[in-house]
Amino acid sequence: MARFLDGLLALARAHKTPLAGGDLSETPVPLADIVLIGSVPAGKALLRSTALPGDLLYITGVLGGAPLPFLILTGWR
Repeated sequence: MARFLDGLLALARAHKTPLAGGDLSETPVPLADIVLIGSVPAGKALLRSTALPGDLLYITGVLGGAPLPFLILTGWR
């Protein structure tokens, strides 16, 4: 755990990124949940809605999964 934290702090310093908060708990496997929040100047954000044919669009995870918890909670079948 100490090596992980040392590396995380080194990266934060290198990129001038403040770290805030954190909860610790013990698990049988290493687990890290990191949230990054940032902003871009108005009019400078690259949006999927403005992508053109030939542009590269990188996606992680599974598309369309966001409503799944709601559907499960409401009993949708």
